[in-house]
Amino acid sequence: MTIELKINNSTKKFESIEFTGETFKKLLEVQRKLYKECDKLTPETYSFFINFIRECFGNKFTEDEFLKNVKIEDIYPLYNELTKAICAKMTSKVKQSR
Repeated sequence: MTIELKINNSTKKFESIEFTGETFKKLLEVQRKLYKECDKLTPETYSFFINFIRECFGNKFTEDEFLKNVKIEDIYPLYNELTKAICAKMTSKVKQSR
């Protein structure tokens, strides 16, 4: 998965990392936290959410760079695409063995 961010007047592309079991565990933590706090989202939880996205791209950009360069309406769809990619990776060999 690739995203583009404009940082210091230069557009840069970032590739997602190789997803591991640790990535899936962190995804579950993010989902639990978002569900638990959906009616009262805090800045700390929002940072936790954004930092998960950053981790999926190898922490190659800062939270501020991400927030300043990604439109708000694009943040959740990006998270959703990451979720789909991580879950697809998690179950890919199960599908192959059937």
